[in-house]
Amino acid sequence: TALPIWKSWFSLVQRYFFTSFPRRQLSSAVQEERSLPGCPLCRNGLQKFGYKDVLLLSQFLSPDGLLLGRRQTGVCEKMHRRIVKTIRMSRKRGLLPNFKPRHEKAEKCTE
Repeated sequence: TALPIWKSWFSLVQRYFFTSFPRRQLSSAVQEERSLPGCPLCRNGLQKFGYKDVLLLSQFLSPDGLLLGRRQTGVCEKMHRRIVKTIRMSRKRGLLPNFKPRHEKAEKCTE
């Protein structure tokens, strides 16, 4: 049960926005995280990944199977586009689940 790559960044953002610490303490914590260059994928050297890397790609999906946003994961725009593209590829090949939302109207019509 390894933590997702973006978890440390997200917990830092949560601390920044949802706590009542003095401003000086917050800015130093955020400053340390921002001093590291790039997004979590670029920073850890995970530039090359493909549609077969299901464990990596599943970290960017919610339990419902929906994609998590850039703000929540903290990845750069370029890597987010690559993640979206590779998740679509792996869904087409059947490696990742492809949940489609069910409409309530369709369920009511069949009853």
